[in-house]
Amino acid sequence: VLNGILLLGLIGRIFLRIAANSRPRSNNKNAGGFIAGMALIGLSLFILGYLGTFIGNLIKAAVSRQREFLADASAVQFTRNPGGLAGALKRIGAVVTGSRLRATNASEASHMFFAEGVWEGFTALTASHPPLNERIRRLDPQWDGAFPVEKLTTTQFYGPKEAAGLVGTEAEAAAPNEFVPVTIVAHASNQVGDPQEPHRKYAAALVESLPEVVRDSAREPYGSRAVLFGLLLDRDPEIRGQQLTQLHSSTTEDVYQLTEKLIPYIDILDVRARLPLVDLAMPALRAMSASQYREFMKSFRVLVQADNRLGLFEWTLYRVLMRNLRPQYEKTADQRPSLYGLQRIGGPCSVLLSTLAYADNRTADASEAFARGATKLPDAPVRLLEPTQCGLQQLSGALDELSKVAEKKRRPLVDACAAVICADREVTVAEGELLRGICDMLGCPMPPLLPGGPVEFAHEGAAV
Repeated sequence: VLNGILLLGLIGRIFLRIAANSRPRSNNKNAGGFIAGMALIGLSLFILGYLGTFIGNLIKAAVSRQREFLADASAVQFTRNPGGLAGALKRIGAVVTGSRLRATNASEASHMFFAEGVWEGFTALTASHPPLNERIRRLDPQWDGAFPVEKLTTTQFYGPKEAAGLVGTEAEAAAPNEFVPVTIVAHASNQVGDPQEPHRKYAAALVESLPEVVRDSAREPYGSRAVLFGLLLDRDPEIRGQQLTQLHSSTTEDVYQLTEKLIPYIDILDVRARLPLVDLAMPALRAMSASQYREFMKSFRVLVQADNRLGLFEWTLYRVLMRNLRPQYEKTADQRPSLYGLQRIGGPCSVLLSTLAYADNRTADASEAFARGATKLPDAPVRLLEPTQCGLQQLSGALDELSKVAEKKRRPLVDACAAVICADREVTVAEGELLRGICDMLGCPMPPLLPGGPVEFAHEGAAV
């Protein structure tokens, strides 16, 4: 349609050119009038054509802006993570200089850019993208209008060679005195949904350090099931024997044989590699058929229940799987936020903080750790519960309730959990991974916590 309108302007230009180049003959009295008429017609067509083109461009820009809103909505529908896209747009808004494309035909592809990439003229009516503030506010209605200023950098980074050390002997894998810097965990909420380049490099190095057979198996449906089964096997030979016997009768022969093949490699994995390995296997697990999913979950429960006790890692792994796989294969309740404050859910908050306090400290020190976490939740009426009230079953119910909290209100929960874990000024790798697991259950995905090495945060103008 725009091309048809533009064609009128082109025809008008042709008429004007003909009129300008025509010379009336002296013996033709009507020639001058004909040329003037042609010029008038050409000028009219030229004005109509290019005025229509200008208006058409305004319409095209308006459609493009609306398509940007539609693209944002589609991205949120696909990822179920409006905070991730909002965070990316906030980072674009935080860049002062920006950039523009100077290519002659750049405007033809302007609707494909992530942000405004061409000069939009003297009015926003010709802009191909809506204002960032408006896009962000539709994704995050509670946004205060401030763009992020914190920046994560590393002065020392453990690359592939050092990351290869994550795979070692069984004794090394079980070493209890491996720690994550307290400053990183204390600012965990700043990293939710916002992986930086050091995180990506560390995750890539961590995946690269995995034994090739484990890495390849995690990327296909049969192998990913075997990897998860291997992670659940107990180190006690007697309990492991019972688990393998029951697994043999509950899963297919090929998956069982692959699990046995992977056991020696999985046994030597560092605790830091467990959750990243689960993340690596998740796309392949989502590719299972409905019958394979039912068989997988049946075998999973068999392994968990074989020793008549539920370990913290088993519970975390089960909850992560349920959150990521269950909506795809089973009918689940509406997961939209239904709570917009923490005032009425002091009970679930108390269970979460009390469980972490007892898990990370002696009973005598639990009250101090709990108090540190409680200061992060001034609106929630929390109290330290007795250890008998803080089992994994109670924690599951609490997290189910807390996952209904609006996304804007989940950040204080992450801060509170981090404060409890950091209360003794030591954070083991296992504790850090537990925090990542809880964040995942709360719908606040956190990138891997960088181990060792000084890491600098610039937050609100202060270096930590």
